[in-house]
Amino acid sequence: MDELLALADEKDAALWRAWGLLGRGWLLDLSGRAGDAVQMIPSGIAAGRSTGATMYLPSWLADLAAVYAELGQLNEAWRCIGEAMSIVETAKERWFEAEVNRIAGAIALKSPEPDAAKAEEYFDRALVTARQQQAKSRV
Repeated sequence: MDELLALADEKDAALWRAWGLLGRGWLLDLSGRAGDAVQMIPSGIAAGRSTGATMYLPSWLADLAAVYAELGQLNEAWRCIGEAMSIVETAKERWFEAEVNRIAGAIALKSPEPDAAKAEEYFDRALVTARQQQAKSRV
């Protein structure tokens, strides 16, 4: 990611810089540094939005929601999921619809009073969507 960010800065490529920030945030979360990721991902989202780009936004918002949930910031997690779902519906960007619903189900289970019924509803929606899109499992 460092090379991508350096090249994006050199070429004044704002969208590539945004994607570099988002990728770095995602990697920080994967490496157990959710506290750092929760600062990096919103910076990347803001940088991407400043270019007018919306591609992949539901995915990045869902990733951010998962990080917030991991940190116990459930209100922020639900805000991000709500925004991601709204974009899926309004922009018809359905590429990550199943994943947005899967993450919403996981957040429902992380609540102080876990809501298994709500989680199951999101998980079911994720499965239906994945089947309709003929998604392949990475497992």
